[in-house]
Amino acid sequence: MLELPVGDYAWQIKEPGSNEARFVPLIVERKTWQDLQDSLTEDNPRMPRQAYAMVKHFGGESCKRILLIEGAAPKETDNRTTKALINFGGNLPSFLQEMQRRHDFYLFFTANELESASFLLQLFKWVLEQSDEWLRGGPLVSAVCKTLSPPTPQPVSYTHLRAHETDS
Repeated sequence: MLELPVGDYAWQIKEPGSNEARFVPLIVERKTWQDLQDSLTEDNPRMPRQAYAMVKHFGGESCKRILLIEGAAPKETDNRTTKALINFGGNLPSFLQEMQRRHDFYLFFTANELESASFLLQLFKWVLEQSDEWLRGGPLVSAVCKTLSPPTPQPVSYTHLRAHETDS
C-alpha cells in the first residue's frame, strides 16, 4: 500500500522485468467547492501547498495536472480573506484561473460523486490509449511516495454484544 502525498488519484505502471514502478504523468486532485474554499481560507491554507507539490512531483513537460471540482458552486463565498486568496485574485473563480495560468492545471467540473467516478473511469480509459513513451514519462513511485505497512488487524471484543438479561 502506498501513501500518496500529493493529489487524490494517480496511476502507476511497472515495466516487465523491472523493479521500479512509475506513475503515469497524470495526477488528479478532487475537491468539493466547499473544501476548495475552506482549503484557501483556513489559517494555514493547504491548497497552495497541494498545488505546488503537484507541480514539484508531476511538473514535467508531458505531465497533466487536473483539478476536479465536484458539486454546485456556492451561491455565496466565504468573506474570509487570506493571503492565499489575495495572491490568486481574491475569489474562487480567480484562483482557478490562476491555477490554469501559473501551473498549467486542467479544470473539470462534475455535479456529484457519481459523475466524478464516471469522469475518473473515462480518464483511465484515456490513459490506456496513450503511447508507451508518454506512459513512461511520469515520476518514479519511490521518488513521490513512501510505502506503508498494511494495517495490523486488531482483536475485536465481543463483550459489548452480550444479550441483555431480564429479571423473570
